[in-house]
Order: sequence, then C-alpha cells, then structure tokens
Amino acid sequence: MKTQYIAHVRHGSDVKQSLATHLTETAAIAKILAAKLGLDLAGELLGLMHDFGKYSLKFQKYIYDATGLINPDLDDEESTPGGSKVDHSTAGAQWVYRRLAAMGQKESGVRMFYTGWSASTGEADWALSPLFASANWPPTQFNTAFYGNPQVDKDLTAALQTTDGKEKARLYKEAQDIIWKESPWVPLVVEKLVSAHNKALTGFYIMPDTGFSFDDADLK
Repeated sequence: MKTQYIAHVRHGSDVKQSLATHLTETAAIAKILAAKLGLDLAGELLGLMHDFGKYSLKFQKYIYDATGLINPDLDDEESTPGGSKVDHSTAGAQWVYRRLAAMGQKESGVRMFYTGWSASTGEADWALSPLFASANWPPTQFNTAFYGNPQVDKDLTAALQTTDGKEKARLYKEAQDIIWKESPWVPLVVEKLVSAHNKALTGFYIMPDTGFSFDDADLK
C-alpha cells in the first residue's frame, strides 16, 4: 500500500493536506516573495526544504496518532505514544549538511544553504568562528558558505589570544566589517527575544539562543 504523506490535518473537518502539496505551494509563495530581493530560487528552495522532515516515518506515525487518523498498516506499538512531538523542521538543513560534509566545496554540487545561528555562550568567538573561519569548513564545523578570508582568520585567532577587552573589541569589529562587506550569507531574519517575568523572580535569564539559565533562580 502506498504511503500517504500528510503535512497538516485541519481541526474540525479532518481535511488532510498532502506533504507534497504543502511543500510545493509554500515553495511557490516563498519564490514570489524572495524574488523582491533577487533571491527567487533561494526562496523556492527554502519553501521546499522547510518541512522536509515530515517525510520521516516517525513524524507520519506522530501525526496519525495525534490526530486520530491511525494508519491501519502500522502496528499499535509503532505509533508514537501520546502524540509526542517529533523534530521535523531541521531535517532539510541536516540533509544538506550531511551531503556537504561528505564532499569538498567543488564536489558537493550544492551552492546554497539555509540555517539559523546564535551564540549560546554570548561570546563573540562562538558567534563568528564556526560560521566564518576557513578552518571550519564542513565537516569540521558549520562554515557551509565555504567562506575564507585571511584577515578574518587572523583577527579571530588573535582575539582568542588576548585578554585585553578593547583589543578584542577592535579585532572582532574588523572581522565583522569584512564579513559584512563580503556577505557570504544573506541575512533573512533577526530574531528578537521577548520575555516577561515576575519582579519577585531573580537569577533567571534568557540565553542568546533562547534557552533558559535558572541555576540561581529564586522567588522572594
């Protein structure tokens, strides 16, 4: 029996949207919007890959179980207990990354990559080096633009070797100015973190990667 891959089930009517329809229609809209920036093909790729992970058997088990549309071809023990969530939104990026990791820049056949990044440590090196240091081409780390600039490499290395705050700031600024000018990435979205908490709560912080730091949390 051919598997029917589902992207969404409309609440109330149980109308199912096929995954192929969802991806191609999203890609068509994204292509039109991105064309305003001269990035129509990039937008189309983003649309096609954004829910790529829903093709996984694990997600299909989840959506059938969570919506009550149990697939008769699946045994009960194979369905996802309690409809627990399945990560599907990063699969497209992971697939492209694995393809790149096994090949060099010229052999990869891929000239485009989409991703999000934030420095969970809040430190400048972790915000820059994994993405822009030439030593961090895949599979070492995440420089999937295969970007390389000797001055940027020199600045990033020197910034790690000095304890002088002003010198660090100068080096990171110089590196960022070069990166911005050469634009190996096309920035699409900058996330703005918004949070609220009770005045009595102390020692609780939102990390740059949207995680929580609550080791010293206390309610007074």
